[in-house]
Amino acid sequence: FTEIHPSNNTRHIIKQYRFNGKIWNGPYVLFDGYNEYGPSLSIDNSKLFINCDYCKRTETGWSQPVRFLNNKVIHYLQETDKGNYYFLSFINDSTTDIYKMIVTGKDTTLQAFGLNMKSKVQNDYYIATDESYLLVSLNKSEIKCFGGKDIFIRFRTKTGWSKPINLGNEINTNDAFTRFGMSLTPDKKFMFYSQVDPNGVHVFWVKVDDLFKRLREQAFSIE
Repeated sequence: FTEIHPSNNTRHIIKQYRFNGKIWNGPYVLFDGYNEYGPSLSIDNSKLFINCDYCKRTETGWSQPVRFLNNKVIHYLQETDKGNYYFLSFINDSTTDIYKMIVTGKDTTLQAFGLNMKSKVQNDYYIATDESYLLVSLNKSEIKCFGGKDIFIRFRTKTGWSKPINLGNEINTNDAFTRFGMSLTPDKKFMFYSQVDPNGVHVFWVKVDDLFKRLREQAFSIE
């Protein structure tokens, strides 16, 4: 996960927790004073993507970041089981969208989702590794929220994506200002996310497999 550097708000600290089978230990610093953020793991866990850069897993941790893409306006690059890459980027000063990047040999094709999320603050997202659903972090200025920015889910349909469904106030509590940085464990049972509230920034994990199943049924009953 990422923290803003305490002495320079244009720089970031990439940190990690380690799970020993019983408890989480950390956080431990991976990169201090880094200019990128939004870390995500590759499907085989051998690479760590950090926006436009990536690191390789080594016997002692991670290599130093190297450039993966030259585009400097992408956020939260993610890989799926199909070998596709996704990222979020600004369309203009007030609108963001999610893009699918298909790499075939030396050719690269970009496809915009057309979600056109209206926000002066960059939204956040997570795409399931099987590409069956999206998690999106949306502001109260663009949709009804329990807090300042809530996590919503959108399921893939035959024609695109379902309407955003709020994950509910057990996750999107009334007192929190914003939530972002969503990701799921490989077994798709638990979600991690960051939350900013009056007490600071916190990392949470929560069991979501049963919740997502219920929300999927709800989404397609509406459709």
